[in-house]
Amino acid sequence: MKVSIFIRNNYVNKNNECCINLRIFLNGKYFYLPLDIYCKPDDFNPLTQRVTKGIHRNLYNHIIKNALGSASNIFLRYKFQKRTLTREVFENEFKNPATITDFYAFMEDQIKKRRGEITDTSINQHLATLSKMKKFKPELLLVEIDENYIVEYQKFLKFKLKNKTSTINNSLKIIKVYVNKAIKLELISSSPFKYFKFKREKTYPEFLSENERDALIQLYQEQTLTKKHQNVLRWFLFGCFTGLRISDLRLAKHEDIANGILSIRPLKTLNVNNRRVDIPLCTFAKNLIKDENTLRLKGPLFQCISEQKMNKNIKEVASIAKIDKDISFHTARHTFASLFLKKSTKANGILILQQLLGHSNIETTMVYSHVLNEDVKEAMAEFDK
Repeated sequence: MKVSIFIRNNYVNKNNECCINLRIFLNGKYFYLPLDIYCKPDDFNPLTQRVTKGIHRNLYNHIIKNALGSASNIFLRYKFQKRTLTREVFENEFKNPATITDFYAFMEDQIKKRRGEITDTSINQHLATLSKMKKFKPELLLVEIDENYIVEYQKFLKFKLKNKTSTINNSLKIIKVYVNKAIKLELISSSPFKYFKFKREKTYPEFLSENERDALIQLYQEQTLTKKHQNVLRWFLFGCFTGLRISDLRLAKHEDIANGILSIRPLKTLNVNNRRVDIPLCTFAKNLIKDENTLRLKGPLFQCISEQKMNKNIKEVASIAKIDKDISFHTARHTFASLFLKKSTKANGILILQQLLGHSNIETTMVYSHVLNEDVKEAMAEFDK
């Protein structure tokens, strides 16, 4: 690798000044990095590679000196560590020197680069994790990312922030993504997650019984609720009959329906498999769409409000229906899954449910197998008479 200072005469600003560049010869090719400083061609000495005239001469020469020093340090570090240095890696470290030592700076830089690659929802989740990490430890170097940090951060989430196990695991998995990226770029030598075991707790999702769901259907058909409650109940019931997540309910359009089948690409798994999920719509689900707006044949199926407001309103509706459960909008998805398994007469019902819910892993769907277990208990109870 060779580093020098070069002015490009074919790049001239309105003051007839040329941009001063860092010229790097790496892996058999030259490339240039502008230093965002300018001078007239006659004010630059190509032999000494310094600015000789102008009121900013001393400042510009100081910038040049630092740029040459930084470039040489990057080259020497990679040579000493016997690591491969590419143009992309060099430019990243030269422009963002903090990203090679500061894990937060590195993570933030990587999150920015992933915009457009992952969904905005995922970006927000990753930024939220970054914010939690800064609360736990305001400054964090790459060399400080070890198993002890992960364990202590896990305790912070559990005891200080009172996060649930699933929330803690999601946060740790996000950190693992960027740790693996740092390892790939050879900024970290080994993974702190190598011997780390994620804690798992066996939980059964909250869902409505068939009688509770039918009570909500009756309440909806009576049309005695306020407009906001009636709307939220409509969206909730649609979830009970389709298993849609709230994120997919927002995006579902009339154009996604053909021959009575709603075909979507779940937002949550868009970055994983981009698989399409086809959901046959029952008559009641189709009527709910008509109730939303009988005239609209294009665009969103439902004009949903924010998730926070939807959860608040559906709790109020549940209270009106005298359903003594702490439900959220996601309860609709759990209700669909649980009642589907309970009513399914197919031997491969759990596999069909996996397809309808868009789960890439059958283990995720098996969380609803407790419904099958209840049926087994009821069947065996027949012998105890």
